[in-house]
Amino acid sequence: MDVTSVAPFSNVGCPSCGKHTRVKREFGPYTLVRRHAVGGMSMVFVAQDNTLDREVALKILSEDYSADERRITAFEEEARITASFSHPHVVRVLRTGKAFGRFYIAMELVPGGHFEHQIRERGKIPEAEMLPLAIEVAQGLKAAHAAGLIHRDVKPGNILLDSEGHAKLVDFGLALVTQGGKAQATELWATPYYVPPETIEGYPEDFRSDIYAFGATVYHALAGKPSCGEETMATDLLREAKQKVVPLSLADPSISADTCAIIERAMAYDPKDRFSSYDELIGQLEGALKRLKTGAPTAAEVSRKVSLRRAKKKQGELILFSGIGLVLLTALGGGIWWVTRKEPAKIVTQPVLVDPAVVVPEAPSSIDIVKTYREAHEAVASRDFEKATQQF
Repeated sequence: MDVTSVAPFSNVGCPSCGKHTRVKREFGPYTLVRRHAVGGMSMVFVAQDNTLDREVALKILSEDYSADERRITAFEEEARITASFSHPHVVRVLRTGKAFGRFYIAMELVPGGHFEHQIRERGKIPEAEMLPLAIEVAQGLKAAHAAGLIHRDVKPGNILLDSEGHAKLVDFGLALVTQGGKAQATELWATPYYVPPETIEGYPEDFRSDIYAFGATVYHALAGKPSCGEETMATDLLREAKQKVVPLSLADPSISADTCAIIERAMAYDPKDRFSSYDELIGQLEGALKRLKTGAPTAAEVSRKVSLRRAKKKQGELILFSGIGLVLLTALGGGIWWVTRKEPAKIVTQPVLVDPAVVVPEAPSSIDIVKTYREAHEAVASRDFEKATQQF
């Protein structure tokens, strides 16, 4: 039979006897066993390594892209990039090759399936289960960053779970080698739910772009729905959607304040408002997980309690100082009164002899009395008692 035009692992029927046979199964030392996943540019199969007698994942570039030199170069670059570093939370590349005119990458087989399936089946992933996986993914991204790479396609479908439930990052097909910490993509290939704003705008990207996609992925897992409901890649619509992300604390109020704060910062619209390093991100995640396990108050709660204690302390100090001030004001007022008070005049009684022949003058006016009294008081103050006596 001529099977030139059919895809790998196709089930074709014999034109003579009608028997069905899987064709294009042999790719170098590997034999295709079953289809594992289908992507935009490639298909992934479970294959048997006939040399080492083990199962591997075989990623085969689609026919259209296998005829595109630019795609072939990118595919080979993915293999080279992924093989350039090794980390427990990054899928390991074994070898590359070409068969039936198609390029393939042989990789470590991760049997637990991809994380997107977990979200689809379970709806939401519990926070206590998600945080350890998030830490592992962040550690894998840190290793890629240390090798001078940004992944550029972090999403649930590119996170695999091994037999023990640990996370492994896969698919560096869109990865870029950073120069001076940044890289400029020549075309836009991304998933709208997780793509960072700077990628939409066509601006240079760095590791903080991966941090945004990481935050959007964890958001989806915890909330059970993407942070951005827009599925189109239209710049204006996506830009608006990215600016109006519903905070995780509102999407699911049961999530701890620590985790919500981490995701909000990771998904900041402006890259400079995101985490400044993977160490900082991982440290925050580990702290949130520890507090979640021990039941200890979150950083936000501790901060709030500290603020309340400070407020109460300031309130107590204010009351204390107010009381002291009141006492001082009272004392000051008393002192002023004491200095400025008018001492009662000492009245000197003396018999007045009135000559019957003398006519008694008319009584003085109240103004004269006040004036005379003031003068008498001043005489007492100056110890001129004789004058005071006369005035009184």
